[in-house]
Amino acid sequence: MSKIYSVPGIFGGEDFYDENGQKVGYSVPGLFGGRDFYDAQGTPKGYSVDSILSGEDFYDENGTPKGYSTDGILGGKDYYDINGKRTGWSTDSLFGGENIRMEDDPFETDTTE
Repeated sequence: MSKIYSVPGIFGGEDFYDENGQKVGYSVPGLFGGRDFYDAQGTPKGYSVDSILSGEDFYDENGTPKGYSTDGILGGKDYYDINGKRTGWSTDSLFGGENIRMEDDPFETDTTE
């Protein structure tokens, strides 16, 4: 299980770090709501749009639906894949970001699956 920590970014999005403190990605506000996601090298990884369920719907860089999030009962978010399987969760951080636990690293750049 991947552990990712986010902190508010300079331009209104978030910066994402792994458990060793290495930057693994960032997000910026999307043009029409949601966010655009990039890995640490600036390669587009996907985007999100605001969901009617008070979370976000996530898409990869080609526009393929990948999953969604909902607000957690006690704060944070619950993350699900496109089939509705829970793949992670987060808790709110004291510093304005999230402490995220995901089955897979969303910023993984290895495409040799």
